[in-house]
Amino acid sequence: MIFFRIILLFFFFILSLEAKTKADIQRFMPLFEAQIQKIKEDYRAPGLAIAIIKNGEVIYTKTFGVKENGTDTPINDETVFQIASSSKLLLTFVIAQLVEEKVLSWDTPVHNYIPELELSDKTANEKITLIDLITHRVGLPPFTGDMMWHLGFSPTEFIKSLKYVKFKAPFREKYAYQNSMFALAGIMVERATNKSIEQLFNERIFKPLNMEQASVGMDALKPRFFGFKKANFAFPHDIRDGKVYTKSLMPHMYYFPGSSGVNLSIKDAAKWLNFLMSDYTHNGKQYLKKETIEFLRSPKIAANISDHDLQFAKERFSKTSYDIGIFESQYGPNVKTKLFGHMGGFNGVRSYFGFIPSENIGIVILSNYGSMRVSLMPEVIRYTFLDWYFGFKGINWLERIHGTEVKWRSDNKNHRILNRLHYPTAPRNFDDYAGVYTHKIFGNVTVDHKDGKLNIIYKGKNIPLTHWNGDEFEMQPNNLDESYNDYDVCPVYFQLDEKGQFKLYIANMSEGMSPYFEKVQ
Repeated sequence: MIFFRIILLFFFFILSLEAKTKADIQRFMPLFEAQIQKIKEDYRAPGLAIAIIKNGEVIYTKTFGVKENGTDTPINDETVFQIASSSKLLLTFVIAQLVEEKVLSWDTPVHNYIPELELSDKTANEKITLIDLITHRVGLPPFTGDMMWHLGFSPTEFIKSLKYVKFKAPFREKYAYQNSMFALAGIMVERATNKSIEQLFNERIFKPLNMEQASVGMDALKPRFFGFKKANFAFPHDIRDGKVYTKSLMPHMYYFPGSSGVNLSIKDAAKWLNFLMSDYTHNGKQYLKKETIEFLRSPKIAANISDHDLQFAKERFSKTSYDIGIFESQYGPNVKTKLFGHMGGFNGVRSYFGFIPSENIGIVILSNYGSMRVSLMPEVIRYTFLDWYFGFKGINWLERIHGTEVKWRSDNKNHRILNRLHYPTAPRNFDDYAGVYTHKIFGNVTVDHKDGKLNIIYKGKNIPLTHWNGDEFEMQPNNLDESYNDYDVCPVYFQLDEKGQFKLYIANMSEGMSPYFEKVQ
């Protein structure tokens, strides 16, 4: 009898894992939409759009909410979203084409096209190649250059500054996610072809796939954005003063278009995802060779995901690697299946593209609410859909992800408050802190004492400091740059060196060999 029950349970388990048909998925959609509405409301997201592809067909497209918070202008399937780092999928496709055409090779030295680049690690500086840039294995700290990017560093300023960044790991040995290295890859592509990323994407992707609303860069959005409040564009949104607010488009978010500069509607995003899932085939034409695709989708570096990473929750994800421009993981609690995907997020937007080849199923999610520090809503929707599809039970992903985000923010704030309560210390005389401080990457900042208050003056901005404890202060980073939000905290420390001179630490300006600004006057 026990043996029979085990066989019966196994039989029902296998049934629950049977591939879902188009009809199965469409029957699930009303329940799924109700779940999405709940997820959207809990995150306070103004809007989002979703498409599902099965067996080469877009079987479901749905939009939710509005283009701009506080209005009643609904999102539709031609509303354009910024997709941020999901742009990397497009760049690596174009690079693969250029490799097949022998314009570039995977092992082309970066200095062939960016001779002005200098890196602080001698081995990396001598040996770095194109493939290193697009596989997150150079050895620099995670998100190197993002602080410069947020502060509007031009590509020229950014490249010059990289020589001052200390490596965190040996060259090619460790994974560390980078936007800046993809930025360099985009520059290489432009210099090798004498064409802009915008031209290349238009010629090689948007026109062949008939992606009518697709574009690259901020200029493409100007006719829709500036002066046209009813334009078909999903305005970015973030959190400020505890409220959802509409953000402006920021030119420096598009300085590196190959890394994060693409704008798509959900209609066009579905076409692009279907193209990926069809092994880069469209209307009977194959755009990449089979061996190239196999190379693109084979592990290049183990991602070493933390057990606490909510985008790759340990309950579902294992053996995650970064291939070329895409993550590869095993998905599932027990029975595993291969999942490819990429996420994007910056300055008030989020995106996610993912697909499972064995099931020929894919999902794309675009949202006008984010950065990842504000919203993991696309991931919650992805988990919810895939768990239903495979019959995985037991986890409420809204509670698991959003609940954890809220708890982490509260715990972090409480920890800092408790530490201050246990060790309360008065500041020194504010005149002791005042002066000019310099940093090799970020240049000069002035700490100004006026009317009993301290301010940091940087690039024409006067940013107030709030005393926290002892020599520690805080500043609101979205006063430094609007790309930051309420959930970003920027501690500011004054520390005496061995000569009794103050040096200055600003958390959001701390890249470099030393994170400190040195006092010069």
